[in-house]
Amino acid sequence: MHSPPHPRLLALLPLLLLAGCDEDKDRDLRRIDITRRIGRLAPLPTQARGVQVYERSNAFAASFWLRFEAPAGSIEAFLAASPGLAGVAPQRMCSQEQTAAAEAHARRPHPPLPGAVPLSVSTGDSCEWHNIQLPSKLPWFDVGQVRTGRLYVIPQDSDANGGTLVVDDEHHTLYVAVSHS
Repeated sequence: MHSPPHPRLLALLPLLLLAGCDEDKDRDLRRIDITRRIGRLAPLPTQARGVQVYERSNAFAASFWLRFEAPAGSIEAFLAASPGLAGVAPQRMCSQEQTAAAEAHARRPHPPLPGAVPLSVSTGDSCEWHNIQLPSKLPWFDVGQVRTGRLYVIPQDSDANGGTLVVDDEHHTLYVAVSHS
């Protein structure tokens, strides 16, 4: 027969749960900071909502994925203030029609690598493919659904830090995938 929990334990339960939340929040803030440093990105806009971040690392490399929503003006200010994007020209995402035509014409001989999301970006008169690696654990990083947006390739620096950034102009969502190796 189970005895009821001690009343003092029940009184501490909310504090224990909150302590776990603070620990998660601190870990996420650290991950956001590292993502920003690797990508040489500005601080997130104060209007950023739905912020999510994920890390995968080992002794040799680290990868981070970050997503947030913000008003269009805040996203533009964030991009302009990010040193890692200085001088980087964005590539426009191809429309669904352009992407379908490119797939039919190119007849890609191989599907994308496992864990990669192919993005179709404009090269002027045609489309080319750019792959973003994703762990399967990130249903919130739905960059493959972006139809009206821009792709920025963050060039690697001397410390092997670089990545990609996708702006979903339709839904005012920003996706960042950076790595250090």
